[in-house]
Order: sequence, then C-alpha cells, then structure tokens
Amino acid sequence: MKSALIYLIFFLPGLLRAQGVLIGSGQPSQPASSAALEVRAQYQGFLPPRLTSAQRDSIANPVVGLTIFNTDLDCLEFFTQNLGWQAPCIKPPTVSTQPSTSVAAFGFFANGTVVSDGGSVITQRGFCYSTSAPPTLSDSVVLISGGVGTMGPSPILNLQSNTTYYLRAFASNIMGTTYGATDTIATPQPTYVTFSVPGQSSWTASAALVKVLAVGGGGGGGGNDGPAGGGGGSGGALTASLVLVPGQTYTVAVGGGGQGANSSCPGPNGFGGAGGVNGGGVGGNAGTQPCSGGGGGGGGWSGILAGNTYLVVAGGGAGGGGSNEGTANNVAAPGGGNQPNGNTGSLNGGAGANYSGDGGGGGGGGGGYWGGNGQTNLTNNGSGSGGAQYIASGILGAQWNGNSGGTESNGGFGAAPVSVPVAVNFNYGNNAGGGGQGGLSASGSPGSAGVVIVAY
Repeated sequence: MKSALIYLIFFLPGLLRAQGVLIGSGQPSQPASSAALEVRAQYQGFLPPRLTSAQRDSIANPVVGLTIFNTDLDCLEFFTQNLGWQAPCIKPPTVSTQPSTSVAAFGFFANGTVVSDGGSVITQRGFCYSTSAPPTLSDSVVLISGGVGTMGPSPILNLQSNTTYYLRAFASNIMGTTYGATDTIATPQPTYVTFSVPGQSSWTASAALVKVLAVGGGGGGGGNDGPAGGGGGSGGALTASLVLVPGQTYTVAVGGGGQGANSSCPGPNGFGGAGGVNGGGVGGNAGTQPCSGGGGGGGGWSGILAGNTYLVVAGGGAGGGGSNEGTANNVAAPGGGNQPNGNTGSLNGGAGANYSGDGGGGGGGGGGYWGGNGQTNLTNNGSGSGGAQYIASGILGAQWNGNSGGTESNGGFGAAPVSVPVAVNFNYGNNAGGGGQGGLSASGSPGSAGVVIVAY
C-alpha cells in the first residue's frame, strides 16, 4: 500500500501530462492525445460557472482564457488579453431607419431605432447622410447618445435647398457597424418671410426647422461744422438654424437705422441724432459755439426671441462722432459717458457724450449689449464701430461683426453694409445695416435699417 501511494505521488502527474485525463468510458480507452482533459457523456454536459455580468465584473484579475456562462447575455464568455470579455454568440446590432419628418428647405428631422444591441454594448449610434447613396460613416454624421431604443426626431441642419439627400440610421458594437435602410429626402425650394419694418412684431412659426438672416441697424453719420463728421458703423449680421415649435408665437425685432446728427452753421450748436428703433442710443450734442455738429445716433438691434429668451441677435452699429473744427477737443469718455456706449449692460445703447466746446459730440451707441461703440471726434477720428452679435447656446450659426465708419481727414463716410456670404440663400442681395455718411456740408445721413429674414 505504501509503495502504491509513492507511485501515485511521483509518477501519476507525469502520466497525466503525457496522456491527459479521461472522464467517462468508451473506446478508445485513452483521452485524445491533444487533450489535457476529455469528458465523455451521452446524457450530460459540461457546466461552467453561471454568473451575471455584475458578478463577472467582480472577478479580480481574470486570467486570459477564463470561461463562464453569462446569464445576462445567455451566452458563454471568455476573457481575452486585448478585448476583455468576449461572447462568441454576440452579433452586430440590428438597426431600423424610419422616414424623415418636417422636411424644410434647409433641414429635416431624422428618425431611427436600434432594435437590438446584438448582445454587446453599443459603442456609437446615430445618423449618416450625404448627397450620394448609400451614406456611410465617412460622410456627414450626427451622433445620438444611448443604446437600444429610438433615435430622434433628431434635427439635421444647415443643408442646401432643392437638393436630394440620402440618410441611414446606424449603430456599432464590438462586432462592427450596422446600417438601416436608406431614406431619400428632397429638400424643397425655400419660403421666405421678411421683416423689414423697424420695431418688434409677433410671428407664429409655420415650420419646425428654419434658417434665419438677421442684420442690425446702421449708425447715423456725425454732423458737420466745416470738416466732415464721422461715419456711422454698420450693424452686425448673422445666420443661424433654429428649431422652433410650429404654431408657437415668437417675437421678431428689426433694428432701425440711427439718425444723422444736426449740423448748424453759423449756429446755434448741433444736436445729436436720434437712436434707431429697438435700442439705438442717441448721439451726443455738440458744444455751444455757433458752428458745430453733433454725433450720429446708434442703430437698433435685430433678432428673434422665444418669450424672454434671446435666440439670435445682431447688434446695431454706433453713430459717428461730429466733426471737430475748434480747439476744445477733449471729452472724458468715448461716446457713452462713463461706459462704452454699445455695451451698457441694458437692452438700449448708451447716449453719446456731449461735447464741452466747439466741435461734435460723441456718436450714439448701438443696440444694447451687442451694439458698437461710438467715438468722439477727438483728433481727426470720428467713426462709429460696427455692431456685434449673439447666438444662444446650442444653436448652429455664423456671425459677422459690422464694419466701422470712415475716419478720413476729420470724419469720413459711413460703413458699407456688412458682407454676409450666405445672404444669397435668403434671396437677399443688399445686407442692409450700412452706417450713415458723416455730414459734408450739412447734417449726417441716417444709417440703414436692419432686416430679419426667415426661410423654411
């Protein structure tokens, strides 16, 4: 007995390494030569540990090749060095593309569903689209967070009108990417709604996806007291794609152009021009000398509001400073007293500073937070700066600052309209918002009014 035990201790491990282990009966009587362990049974199977995904993840330092049956996935899993836990029964996701909705000239809503994750975590999902079929991940892509379930309606924006697009929903897991069927969408010719009368009006949205062009009003030119007054700045401009609620009422604001300053020679003194409707600041008055010119008024801002929320705003340009012929050419602050007059912390631009002696007053501010700053005509410099702009967070858009008015030889010309490259999309050639010319022999000219155009 003792000798048999010694045999088992010293010789059996070597035999097992050489021949493997056979559990069960039958012929041949030895296990397969390539198997370390062979199990034979007619009515039984191999039963690995049965764990949930949470229990699997609690295994500390799993060794490569460790195998379990995942009861959450209903599948065997084994641990790999590079990819972690893998399940051989995992498949690519199943994805469905539903018809797009609310098709407009420059956008539509995409819809889709991840029907199944294929037994693995969805690593990304969303929509791909292109003007050629079929679209892939190499084309334009909109990613949607989440796993199994619906996607959308998701806005697809900044498209071209009168163009055919192809769209597919997609989802990816560890096995690869699956696409849904291809949806074909034809964007129509746009419908335009133009707001050009300065002031605010109510507008009931007739489409969910719209594109907007907004341009602020231009500043008025400064008055003349011999030399030319400063030119007013042009309004800022922007384009943006908005997601609106059809049937909901929105406020559309159009900035008026600032008025040119009064010029009077031989007297009395010149007065500042009035600010444009919708937030333009008034120009400063000139001094008390018999021959003087005031500052031009600032242009008003243009934009769209949802209740009290500003969606898009194009600021007004500042008015040009009055000309300066006399020697009393010092003012404490440019344009707006103790603040830059286009950024007053309120919706209205600040007033231009009054001049203490001969010569022009400061230019009036543009509309509110977004307006340009006027400049008192100190030493041959009386222009008004262009307006800025604002686009609410999460809104896609492009923005352009307004141009400054001219500063040639103690004054100058009003700023040209700000150039908006995509204005052609709005069937609009003149971008408005131009600043008024400074007075050459009389009062400064008014700035151009702004505009808001909605296309869908």
